[in-house]
Amino acid sequence: MNRYYTGTSAYKLDDYETQARENQRKQQERREALKVQQSIFCRNLVIGVIAVFIAASALVYVNVMALRANSDIADLEKQLAMVIDNNRQKEIEINRKLDMKVIEKKAVDKLGMQKPDNSQIVYVDVRKENKVEVYGSASVADSGIVNTVKAMFTNIWEYFN
Repeated sequence: MNRYYTGTSAYKLDDYETQARENQRKQQERREALKVQQSIFCRNLVIGVIAVFIAASALVYVNVMALRANSDIADLEKQLAMVIDNNRQKEIEINRKLDMKVIEKKAVDKLGMQKPDNSQIVYVDVRKENKVEVYGSASVADSGIVNTVKAMFTNIWEYFN
């Protein structure tokens, strides 16, 4: 395809056409490379925005949970203070009700009780030594009927003494 320019001077156009085509091809490659770079940039930008959004959401969530925990702690501290105050009031009330003067006054006024006379007071003297009996742990030597009867009479004898 040799084309010649017809006019006042003749030029061979093949060199100009190939150079023009080469320039167009390079421009097309640059456009495609630019499009690829733009698409990569857009993808990276979108990924970056999503990552920032996720990080911000996580930060907000952590702060909200901390605020809720602090609110719960404050509520529980208020409840604890109320319970402690209520316990103090109940202790004071119990101490008032257990006061011997108050008990004696109620016994005399409401129940009509009175203090006993000296003739009504009886003293009991318990001067026996303490002892412990273990039931259900008989040894092999005490397992006969003779020993059982002997133990029964011994217990009766101790009861009356």
